[in-house]
Amino acid sequence: MPTEPLDAARSAKQTERLEWDVRRAISVILSHRWIPSSATDAVTVRGFIDDVDTGKLEEVSCPVAIGSIG
Repeated sequence: MPTEPLDAARSAKQTERLEWDVRRAISVILSHRWIPSSATDAVTVRGFIDDVDTGKLEEVSCPVAIGSIG
């Protein structure tokens, strides 16, 4: 895969790669044994992509229910 310049225009492929990375990070956090994922102690973990040009956050949805990864 060729290297892309840091100031390259945002593309669908870049967004897909970022979303995958955010979902992987959510999964890692939720699967940690110290993070409660059930009952009243369950936590919610959310992930975002930050558009540094506009300052807007784009939430990345998790394909499974939050807290069900264990």
